[in-house]
Amino acid sequence: LTVGYLSQRVYGYSITDEQVVDMSPTLRERNAEALGASLLVACIIPYFICAVIFTTMYITYPGDVIRDDRTYNDASSYVLPANSALDMARERRRTTSRDGAANGAAATAAATEETSLLPASH
Repeated sequence: LTVGYLSQRVYGYSITDEQVVDMSPTLRERNAEALGASLLVACIIPYFICAVIFTTMYITYPGDVIRDDRTYNDASSYVLPANSALDMARERRRTTSRDGAANGAAATAAATEETSLLPASH
């Protein structure tokens, strides 16, 4: 859609009923240039946007990881997401071991529960 619109409206592609071999060389060349230019524009703009987004993510990712680690490791400020069963199992294991009420069996049960929530690797 984008290439067709750009080639006809912006770059001057001429629609004709003639076969390519029957077209004049000038029309054929102009249509080929219009299609090439519109295809180039339709590819470069989305790739440029992706490059900007991924570059931004590359720059900000290390700080995000550090901030997340600080938040997760600080039990007083960590807010547990209610929708994550894996996070709830980790929190239960951490709280149990932090309170000193965990014996070996409870810690093993929490670790087993956490492992069972992980997707199977292939």
